[in-house]
Amino acid sequence: MNTYTPPDKIEIYAAALQSDIGAERLEVVERWNRRTPQPVVREQLTDAQIAEMMRDTWGCASIAPRHALEFARAVERAHGITQKGGD
Repeated sequence: MNTYTPPDKIEIYAAALQSDIGAERLEVVERWNRRTPQPVVREQLTDAQIAEMMRDTWGCASIAPRHALEFARAVERAHGITQKGGD
């Protein structure tokens, strides 16, 4: 059995293989770009979640700054997070 392949044939085979690999990668990229993005659901934190964060930050929710809850709600509104359900 002869396993010798002339150099010009090797280049042709290599180019064909490279083309197939490139086409497969291109197809994967195109499929990725066609995917449907999933919407991100943004909901307000509950008062209890904010209180927990205040306890973690200040050691006690009762010594947190007086307007911490209002500040948290203002930050949520600034980021488009209003009432539950994204209204």
